[in-house]
Amino acid sequence: MRDDLPSVTAIYVAMARALASKNQELSKACKDPGAEALLPWFLQPLVDVASGPVASDALRSLSFGMQDHLALRTALIDSAVSYGVEHHDGGDHADRLQLVVLGAGLDSRAHRLDALAKVRVFEVDHPATQKLKQRKAKALPLSARELRYVPCDFQRTKLDGALLQAGFDTQAPALWIWEGVTMYLPEAAVRDSVARIAQLSAKHSLLITTYLTPDVVTGGGLLGRWAARGLGLISEPLRFTTTPDSLARLLGAQGFEILSDAAPVEAAPHYEIKVKRPSTLMPKERICVSQKR
Repeated sequence: MRDDLPSVTAIYVAMARALASKNQELSKACKDPGAEALLPWFLQPLVDVASGPVASDALRSLSFGMQDHLALRTALIDSAVSYGVEHHDGGDHADRLQLVVLGAGLDSRAHRLDALAKVRVFEVDHPATQKLKQRKAKALPLSARELRYVPCDFQRTKLDGALLQAGFDTQAPALWIWEGVTMYLPEAAVRDSVARIAQLSAKHSLLITTYLTPDVVTGGGLLGRWAARGLGLISEPLRFTTTPDSLARLLGAQGFEILSDAAPVEAAPHYEIKVKRPSTLMPKERICVSQKR
């Protein structure tokens, strides 16, 4: 990605959320009315064209499960955020609760989740993507108590320094969303980021992270290898995969206890969604929720 252009991945995910929110079945899980408004202007008309019943279902099938996966991923992370807010509601630092969205892209949670009414939100991302988000978000209402943008080129700027400069409080509990990011980082960068998050996190802070398992390639056979290479062409190459056990050890070494670890597709029955593709073709991404001891 050029330094002066927004992330292609961020735009794709926002597009998927916009389409899911208008799909009769996927909207049971993904309700993101702000996603369409955050898209570049030339993509917004395409959402309307692609939202018809026939076109919408066709796109779901052609995405090889990615549309369903992103809709369910959104729902599970939203649910984890709501759990984190409820867990801290009424506590000593309830009015100081913070949400940090790492690699925020075109995330709209600060604009649509009522659970964030008392929460200060920090969106951390590359300046180029953040510039698009800030410009587009002006038309959206704010559901969070406050939203602070933290421009951060992770290859040149340290996360802790950027957050502290933006007013992050290390003594207050935090909710961290690390969605769709770890797979593009070298393992050393993932480990360093976890250590920095741990240092910044007060007791009982919640870390919600998504990650790819090694069978992202091997489990999908030839299709999986093509998909992995395709991601590298349109965004960035995949650099990091791990197993649930290995991630648990990594997080545990930094004082985080695993609360849950699941693939989004496992939640499909809960939302009465019939996944369009067999599980072997679904993206091999999981969501881990852990808490700072």
